[in-house]
Amino acid sequence: CLRQSDMFPHLVTDIGKVVRNHEPWSPPEWFSVDDRLEALEVVRELRAGEGVLTVDIESNIEKDVSFEHPTRHGLLCIGVAYARDKAVVFGENVCQDRELLDALGDLFRNRRIIGQNFKFDAKGLYHRLGPVPLYFDPMLAHYALDERPGIHSLEQMGVELLGTPNWKSEIGKYLGR
Repeated sequence: CLRQSDMFPHLVTDIGKVVRNHEPWSPPEWFSVDDRLEALEVVRELRAGEGVLTVDIESNIEKDVSFEHPTRHGLLCIGVAYARDKAVVFGENVCQDRELLDALGDLFRNRRIIGQNFKFDAKGLYHRLGPVPLYFDPMLAHYALDERPGIHSLEQMGVELLGTPNWKSEIGKYLGR
């Protein structure tokens, strides 16, 4: 830090890890649903709940390197965290069902939505669900507190702030070329 002043925020973060009392990270309870009727029932149950929903989509393009318009990519799944450590993943088949998409759009417009780097996800969902208003974006909040580049990704923030495993390196062994 004495020789490179821009390293000082890293020192502050590292010291913060020592003094903060964090619960150890544990994987959330989650389930996936790819049956239309079951998916509609899950959405009905979510509608009966309250609180924020955290939403993330996965598509068949790599959003960090592709310049494809969001209306042209395929939707692989929609993940919804609905409580602390509880989530559901709507699979590729049900993500093509018009009734389910309408129900999800209605759900998302009637609850507060959290989404990491949600600008991409919002565009990918817009032509399927309509507008999805965003309540909070952790990446933007993190950037507002620390403008250094390269530290605001979900992977980086998860490892640094929550103690999650680095899942990108974990899944790499399962991927082919």
